[in-house]
Amino acid sequence: MIAEADDSSEAHIKKKRITIKKKKKTMKTTSTQNGYGLKKFGYISNFSAQLSQLNHLLQGTETSLKAYEVDGIVDALVATNLNSYGCNNFHGAPIDEEHAAYKVINTGIKTASGEDIVGLFIRNKKRNSFEGVTWTTWRGIRMEITLAGKPHMGDIYFASKDAFDSFLESVATSAVPEPWNFSGKPCNCKYPILKSYLENIFGKLRKEAAEGKENKVVYSADGQHILFNTNLPDTFGNDILILAEVRKKSNGEEYYENPSMSKSGIFGRRQYGFRDEAKPEPATFFEDVNEVIFQSGWQIDANFDHLFHIIQDNRSRFPKEYQEKNPAEVAGDLEKAIELAKRMAKRNFKYIAPMYRPQKNGIQLLMPIYLSGSYKQAPDFALVLTPEDGIYLPETILPIEGAYQNARLIAMPDEAWLKPETIFNEKDAA
Repeated sequence: MIAEADDSSEAHIKKKRITIKKKKKTMKTTSTQNGYGLKKFGYISNFSAQLSQLNHLLQGTETSLKAYEVDGIVDALVATNLNSYGCNNFHGAPIDEEHAAYKVINTGIKTASGEDIVGLFIRNKKRNSFEGVTWTTWRGIRMEITLAGKPHMGDIYFASKDAFDSFLESVATSAVPEPWNFSGKPCNCKYPILKSYLENIFGKLRKEAAEGKENKVVYSADGQHILFNTNLPDTFGNDILILAEVRKKSNGEEYYENPSMSKSGIFGRRQYGFRDEAKPEPATFFEDVNEVIFQSGWQIDANFDHLFHIIQDNRSRFPKEYQEKNPAEVAGDLEKAIELAKRMAKRNFKYIAPMYRPQKNGIQLLMPIYLSGSYKQAPDFALVLTPEDGIYLPETILPIEGAYQNARLIAMPDEAWLKPETIFNEKDAA
């Protein structure tokens, strides 16, 4: 089972700090260039959030740490590999990195209650790489592994697969009808588009709440429940609101359980401790409508080098006949397809659709790309354009199903090339 090392002390931290401060400049350079510190163990997505987690765990110890100090402390550590059940061995043999679902590093630092503070990295199965870090305790790791086994939408967890499916079904049947499935594509989730939509809408609302915007995620008086607005109308034109129970991990991070639609109005919400005036507001994606309309007068900075990197980084997303072609030849076809799309956009301002990309937390545009120049079939993919100082920068390409899910966060697209019913044809589904 999980091995819990115990080698921490205040003296340990102070000793590390003395060494670290002497090398501060060097550490800052190597941590970004040579895989120093935390980056040795996996990809780090949000340094500030992770540091806040760690210092939350240090409350009551009269100790706080800076990022470079953390890197110095963990640089010499060796990770413990755990399988998906949280065990560090299988039939007596240690779990190797190839078969690990998690990596754990023990800092040798303790919380005020005497628990080891550990860093958790989780394998991203799609990328086959480890990502992190979540700062927690061994007890917290057991919770993380338990939660990982439950159906969830982001940080909203369900007791069972049946509860998950029932929840999506209730929202889908209550909302104004629209397609929540891709035609011809099997999925282990009943309504994959709806799942993605709710997950990302809630994520956007939490970001807005963290920025200080009011009524984005509304808490009950005792802090035990939340309400949020899905921005989906029901069949009577009312906002569909979601109610969920608030839970907390050992590092202070919130997660949520047992979501349901709030159907009982103000009187019903009083029973959960919500104020009468509590009115969850929908997410805000743009301030000016021009942000979501393709500006035909702007140039697209589609220089060869930029397109070449997009092609190299996303080769698997191109049609099979293009994957083996010379990148220079593919770049030429892509340039022609961009020019064709620009001409179409001058005839139809909705042809290039807006999308919200959660990873960028901003508005981008989706340009359909027909490499062959024929409109007799679905586009090969969508080119993502980022607005920047009066020009558009081609950033990456997305499969059409991914493009639709990002576009749906803003509004239900009505362009023919971006419809769930037509994204997967019979050939794609075979």
